[in-house]
Amino acid sequence: MTVFETDPRLATRFGVIACAVLGVLGVFALVVALAIPASLVTFGCLLVALGAGLAVVFLLYQLRGLRSLSYSLDRNSFVIRWGEVREIIPMAEAQRVIAGSEIRQGLRVRRVPLPGWWVGVGRHPALGEIHFYSNDDLDRQSIIVTPDKSFAVSSLNPEAFDDAFNQRLAMRPTQDVQYARIVPGLRSTAAFRDHLAQGLILAAIVVFLGLTAYAFAVYPGLPRALALHYNSLGLPDRFGAASSIFSVVAIALAALAGNAVLGVIAYRLGEKLGAYLAWAGGIFVQIAFALAALSIVART
Repeated sequence: MTVFETDPRLATRFGVIACAVLGVLGVFALVVALAIPASLVTFGCLLVALGAGLAVVFLLYQLRGLRSLSYSLDRNSFVIRWGEVREIIPMAEAQRVIAGSEIRQGLRVRRVPLPGWWVGVGRHPALGEIHFYSNDDLDRQSIIVTPDKSFAVSSLNPEAFDDAFNQRLAMRPTQDVQYARIVPGLRSTAAFRDHLAQGLILAAIVVFLGLTAYAFAVYPGLPRALALHYNSLGLPDRFGAASSIFSVVAIALAALAGNAVLGVIAYRLGEKLGAYLAWAGGIFVQIAFALAALSIVART
């Protein structure tokens, strides 16, 4: 099997720059959030810092795959290696290889908009779905065309790759190879493809973020002491500092994490209904905490 390496320098250069910019933005937002009095602006800064941090993690994951990108080819199969992901294309299904410059017109791709970051799924009017595994410009990519989908790749020497591919294509396969996409780790679990599961978790997160934003928004106008509990006569018998509103947020966050973990465990054990109940319950728990915060503020 012949191995074709790629040149990750372009993707690495712009990936490092993007991570550095996002890192500076995240640190700046965090410093501002810690330096100013708690308010809705503080929440916005914390949200920016969190978003920047998550974006850096995502970019580093993508960059790891781009730097390890390689292809293997023989008369039976063409294998793409991107990080721990393996995509195996039977040579019996390959129809032809064309230059990337031929598909520029009408191409739409969901990818990170950085030079050399051609990883994602695109669509072309003539070819349909295209899976991109490339760390070079489109003009230096080769497009492997099959009946169901196409694959965009970029080797160090596109001309040599195209020649080698066409040579293997002219040979008759000696083995029956089936198409496969191997994704190890948590990404291989069905939950990553379960839209209901994703929707339930996302809904709980949205409610929690709404609760957090509300706490930061009302905090500047709260009195120094909050009534946290009332006796049978309706009189307050337990008080706490204004910052107690954030205790509700902290407990809600712990509950959110707990419900999410319970759902994941149940899902991995094959108890999909139990997982859905745990995640749906998480939504109602977040709503309950939000109502508790509203009640505390309303009685001040």
